[in-house]
Amino acid sequence: MILLRHALCWPLDAVVSFSLNARQQKPSSIGGLSGSWVGKAAAAAAAGVGGRGGRSQAKMLPNLSLTEEQRDKLRQWNSLDWYIYKAFNQTFWEEIDKFGRAQMEQEEEVALLRMRREDLARVCLRDGGKPVEAHRIRDKNIRPFQSGLVKILGYELQPRLDNATKTACLRMIRPEIQYKDVLDVKQFPRAPAPAPAAQPQPGQQNQPVMVAAGGSF
Repeated sequence: MILLRHALCWPLDAVVSFSLNARQQKPSSIGGLSGSWVGKAAAAAAAGVGGRGGRSQAKMLPNLSLTEEQRDKLRQWNSLDWYIYKAFNQTFWEEIDKFGRAQMEQEEEVALLRMRREDLARVCLRDGGKPVEAHRIRDKNIRPFQSGLVKILGYELQPRLDNATKTACLRMIRPEIQYKDVLDVKQFPRAPAPAPAAQPQPGQQNQPVMVAAGGSF
């Protein structure tokens, strides 16, 4: 965001944003994976080991870390994604070096961005700016779409915001599906509905058209 702001000569507020699509994190007994298929498989494996070897082995959790061979296979299977990541990661740090790491740190660019984000969070968001569950968001137009077992969190706006502030805050927290709808309306405005045909007034229906002799329409 800092590089983008300086490249386009934008003010700080133009690049301030809130993190969207945060996932609800729940504690688990197996490395934070109890709700996933990995966690369930690990729990089943641990139970199987315990059934064969007694209580002491039941407490031993399976090793879920990847071996170097598995890492290499994953890179091969996702080779295009891996090459794209490496290319953009390299160019990103090259741009950082051009901008100057010392400048970014000494001028506290990152700190300024974080401070401004915290200021806007206090103005815009309830609950101290923390993401909340979708069912707690009163305005359905800013509720994030839910799919699967993991809950997607969103934000609740502060009440009684003036129109200008509310519009600015909505731009920062509106989920992508609702944002797409807003952009569709702007890019592809609907044609206004045709006006209904005028109805004849009472007493004017079925009136014969009078034409003078020798005249024409």
